Amino acid sequence: NSVFATPSSIKNLKQHDDWPAIYYTESFNRYFGFEGVFGPYSRKTTPTNKYFWLNRRSRAHRIYALHEAFRLGMMKDALYTFHNFDEGNLDSGHFFHVLRQYLPAEQIDIDFLNHTRNDLDPDYDVSTDAQCEPELLQLQKLSQSCSLEIVSEFNCSNNKPFLTEKIGRSIVMKNPFIILGDAGSLEELRSLGFRTFSKWIDESYDTVLDVKTRIDTALSAAQDCDLMTYDEELYETLDYNYNLYFSEFREQQTTTLRNIFQ
Repeated sequence: NSVFATPSSIKNLKQHDDWPAIYYTESFNRYFGFEGVFGPYSRKTTPTNKYFWLNRRSRAHRIYALHEAFRLGMMKDALYTFHNFDEGNLDSGHFFHVLRQYLPAEQIDIDFLNHTRNDLDPDYDVSTDAQCEPELLQLQKLSQSCSLEIVSEFNCSNNKPFLTEKIGRSIVMKNPFIILGDAGSLEELRSLGFRTFSKWIDESYDTVLDVKTRIDTALSAAQDCDLMTYDEELYETLDYNYNLYFSEFREQQTTTLRNIFQ
């Protein structure tokens, strides 16, 4: 009488009748109770920043992505957080060691560590990472001055996409986004009924299996896209995803959760 509830995709997973795996995206569903919190959509016609990029914990893929973004000069057009936070002792030697997974030593520039920043509410507590109504309203206000959100959430998988609250948050704040995550993340979103942004962004990075190449390709797509003004179809896509999240998708996931406990 047991089930295994997993937030990772169960496509092509061999199932067993006596212990089935149930796909329930708990973290992605985290904002189900926030319908109507944000009020009317009021993004500025001309954003003052190109990228909105939140980084709290210093995961390896984020360290590499930030290193490359600074090298490419992307962060001068960004509203971002880079807290350099973790439970361990993160000195420059740690970051150099992480970056050696991706780059030869001569290509590593530790100077990017001098650009840690918090563009959020100065009262935000990085250690607890509270995301209740006040914090989300502050995030939405800040994100509306940017044209594209970069979501960095990688579960170290090329065949089991893991959709988290970071992508769910982008949907409820109505931000177009690029995902520095598992291969197939965008395909997984589409399989759940959501729309992605291939009309405006080169989303071919989603099929790249090597994580370094996937991040490089996604950052290149972020640089190349021009969303400083939104057309009507993009607004419709953002509204569609928001409405789906709080209607059919929420009902489907709620039913799944009830069935898990029956």
